[in-house]
Amino acid sequence: MLLLGSGLTVLGTMRLLHEAGYTPLVLEGDAGIAARSSWYRATPPSAAPASAWDDLPVYLAGLPLDRAVLLPCSDAWVVRVAQCAERVSARFPSSVSAARSLERMIDKWHLSQLMLELGLPHPRTINIDAAQPLPAIESLPMDRVFIKPRDSAPFQAAFGVKGIRVESRSDLIRELERIAPSGLAVQLQEYVPGPADHHYYVE
Repeated sequence: MLLLGSGLTVLGTMRLLHEAGYTPLVLEGDAGIAARSSWYRATPPSAAPASAWDDLPVYLAGLPLDRAVLLPCSDAWVVRVAQCAERVSARFPSSVSAARSLERMIDKWHLSQLMLELGLPHPRTINIDAAQPLPAIESLPMDRVFIKPRDSAPFQAAFGVKGIRVESRSDLIRELERIAPSGLAVQLQEYVPGPADHHYYVE
């Protein structure tokens, strides 16, 4: 098994696989905190001229492994695996959804539009450009809104959070000015209050 990703997700996956009797390999140089684990085993060097991030099929073709199951451990990696799954499956099988489906689910703006298309209940969502003047927003009260990234992982890496609560329009403008240099896409979303036991997490 070959784990692609870094941090706690890879660490947790390694632990679960170890308990099940497996010794997975982790993509070399990408493990983060997981590399400190006593169960960490890096992939052997690939003979490919490209990195896994730049060209995953070429990188995989250069690995000195007869066969390995790919286990992507982040949104970005699951999309990359899905995009080449059919091409590499003979040697590197995986169990992932179609790339188009994943792209619609992972991008939170695309997800909100999918919810609209399907007629499913969801928080009100407004797409905005952090680098442009804020449009008039009357449909969302400022004390019930937060800034939500379209792609959570790079936003959390840059700002340490997965969303930013605001209390006023001036507060919102100030936070968008802080976000704009990152180039990360964001949206405004309604905050739905309630106790933690009303939250359902689907993994």
